[in-house]
Amino acid sequence: MELISGNQAVVRGAIKAGAEIFAGYPITPASEIMYEWIAQIKNHQKKDVCKTFVQTEDEISAIHTIIGSTLAGKKSFTATSGPGFSLMQEGIGLAFIYETPIVIVNSMRVGPSTGMPTVSSQGDILQTQYGSHGDYFVPVYASNSVEEAYVNTIKSFNLAAKLSTPVIHLMDGFISQLVENVTLQYSGEVVELEITPLTKSPTPRYYSGLTTVKGIPKTKRSEDYAKWITPKLKKKELIKDDEYEFYGSENAENLIVAYGGVSRLVYEIVDKYPNKYSLFRPIRIFPAPIKPLIELAPRYKKIFSVEANQSQYSKILRAESLLNIIALPVCEGGKYQPSEIYKQIEKHNES
Repeated sequence: MELISGNQAVVRGAIKAGAEIFAGYPITPASEIMYEWIAQIKNHQKKDVCKTFVQTEDEISAIHTIIGSTLAGKKSFTATSGPGFSLMQEGIGLAFIYETPIVIVNSMRVGPSTGMPTVSSQGDILQTQYGSHGDYFVPVYASNSVEEAYVNTIKSFNLAAKLSTPVIHLMDGFISQLVENVTLQYSGEVVELEITPLTKSPTPRYYSGLTTVKGIPKTKRSEDYAKWITPKLKKKELIKDDEYEFYGSENAENLIVAYGGVSRLVYEIVDKYPNKYSLFRPIRIFPAPIKPLIELAPRYKKIFSVEANQSQYSKILRAESLLNIIALPVCEGGKYQPSEIYKQIEKHNES
């Protein structure tokens, strides 16, 4: 058992998953991931295990560096926060089209722009799906503890390798900074990359953001576009609706949907009012676990969605489930308490 932060746990998870390269640019509250990776490099050099750190000039360079190193056959990742995540959006779209299994950790802080660098948020939810242009998708994990930061990092690398696609691991800023006494354990599989390094490829490989068919650019015919994009988008269908937590009684009156750091506050509400509320917590928030939510819904009088933004995830849940979900945005100033959330819920419950 050891006392570590969420950011440190991310690095431990990356090492467990077999990551070899980290490229990034320092930004609050994700910088400790970079610092911890550097510290781990020193430890692993003694064991003849090669780990590499690349300090890039900005986040645009960071995302493209890990795309290149992954195509060279090395598991790679980066970490950032809101402003840097915005700069990475074109690169994320490129990684999707290149079918490149990279991991991006985003420690969320209040925005837009520079915002409140040291204050936790959940404001980047929609950006994970709609930040780049065109049709694409990115699986997303959202952690609510130090232990989960470790496990979800491993799962992010595994899913990226299985689907050959970028995966995003979200943490509220305070989960990144949270320090807990944990025993980090993971007994599941570690999925290896199935990429032949460019330097060892028996035949030349062509990489371009252009629509291509068998490596040849085809940018005029819709039929060629369909052949190019459809297999990539269909990978979404391979992801199961099984990564969520149900907390509380099935006989409670109402259901609260919450994820990440905010869900920790909802635990307290459920514990205090077990007959009134239960919690449904998506762990992999995209693709959203719609089927299990729909199956649970008939048991409850009302369903509330609580998140530290202007109801970004609630919009997705409503659109995909067609359920009547009451959105309760929590103030992004960072000072939210279980008692305040409970008061908001009760106002709607009484109406």
